[in-house]
Amino acid sequence: SLTDEQYFRFEAINNSNYEVSKAWRVKENFRDILRRTSPMEALSLFYIWKRDAKHAQIKEINEVVDMFERHKIRNNKRYENRGKQRASRTIKRGYTRVKNNRKRLQKYR
Repeated sequence: SLTDEQYFRFEAINNSNYEVSKAWRVKENFRDILRRTSPMEALSLFYIWKRDAKHAQIKEINEVVDMFERHKIRNNKRYENRGKQRASRTIKRGYTRVKNNRKRLQKYR
């Protein structure tokens, strides 16, 4: 979607060692992840993007990558705890056996 002149300008900036061009490339690569329809493809691209973003060694971008890591760890713990809480509630209600679970589900039919 770039004209020839815009493309040549972009390539000149891109090939130089400007921090702005590195940041722009990292941002565009992240946008490309958001355009994916397959979650597995997006996840694999995210890990590649994360590695490349760290490699760019730009302080602000590193802070964003670290934020993603913190939230990922926090959300994983949160979902893990939810599963444990749900299991303990099920046990407390007496639905530990398949037979009891079947009875519970038949109540709602």
